[in-house]
Order: sequence, then C-alpha cells, then structure tokens
Amino acid sequence: MNAKGAATLVDPTAPRAHSPAEAPGLSLTSNGSIALVDGMLHKASDWGRGILDACEGLLRESARHANFERVDLDPIRPIPPELWAGDVGGRSAAVVIAAGDCITCTARSVQSAIATERRGVPAVIVTTPAVVSMVDAVCATFAADAIRVLLVTTSLFGRSRAEIAEIAARDLGGLTVALTRDGGQVA
Repeated sequence: MNAKGAATLVDPTAPRAHSPAEAPGLSLTSNGSIALVDGMLHKASDWGRGILDACEGLLRESARHANFERVDLDPIRPIPPELWAGDVGGRSAAVVIAAGDCITCTARSVQSAIATERRGVPAVIVTTPAVVSMVDAVCATFAADAIRVLLVTTSLFGRSRAEIAEIAARDLGGLTVALTRDGGQVA
C-alpha cells in the first residue's frame, strides 16, 4: 500500500529491491510485551495454541521480565499488514507468529512479519518445511531480503495441544537466539 492507502502492485519477477533495514534484536532485559500470534486459519485446532505454548515456555526462561500477550491474526479477513503491524507492533517488543503449514496462513503471517520488522519490531514466523517456498515467494514479492523463520519439522497432524507444545519445544530451541539477533533468516 502506498502512503495514500491505495494498493500498489509488485512484480514478483522483477529484480529484488533493497529492503529497509531489518529490526534490531530483542533486548532480553526489557520489560516489554511479546505478542504470541495465532496465525492459523482454524482457530479451533490445537496447532497454533500448542506452538505458542511452546514459544512462551521457551521465552519465559530467557525473557523473565517480559509480559506475554496472545493475539489472533485472521488470514482470511485481515486488516492490511501495515495497520496490523502498527497495532500489535506498536505495543510489543517482539512478535512470534505461529503459521503451521497452511499456505494462506503462512502468506499472511509473512506479510505481517515483514511489516512488523519494518516498524523496528523483531518478528519470528514458526512454520513447517512444507511451506518454506511460500515464505521465500512472499519475501521476494514484498522486497524483504529475509525474515526470521523457525521450523517445526515433526508432523503435528492428529496431535493434542500438549503433544504439539512438546514437539514444538524440541524443534524451536533457537527461538530466543532468533529474536535477539539482528535480522536475517534462521530457517
């Protein structure tokens, strides 16, 4: 969107433009809020909640002074990513978005993470290897060199929320490093 709020078209085949500087890493000594965002299409499923349970547990160990806020991101009827990032990023020191392996969820989550990073707030996407090409395509479309991405590599299908949290905790051991280092992809 341009400054007047009108949609702008981006040619995904055009040479990649230089993206704005990525957000600096999160300071673990800050008292800020960390937004844990359920970017899943099906909110009744346990995927998003289980992944975010794991993320919160991992971050509580290192970001002891942080507050955690659970936020929903609607991938179907979303507000523009820049407005969403202004709202959530405006009140958060960092953002973690659970996108699972849904193409729609991942595309919207990546757009939101890019917008959040461009506002100076570090963001991490948690997804699966099945949609890594979607992450790359959205980054190319929106002229973002890289975003912070962590992968849950074990299948979550048919698992309970507790099982999902346990699996995600094993796969997401690099979450704190991803949020505290400066920019770049972690996949």
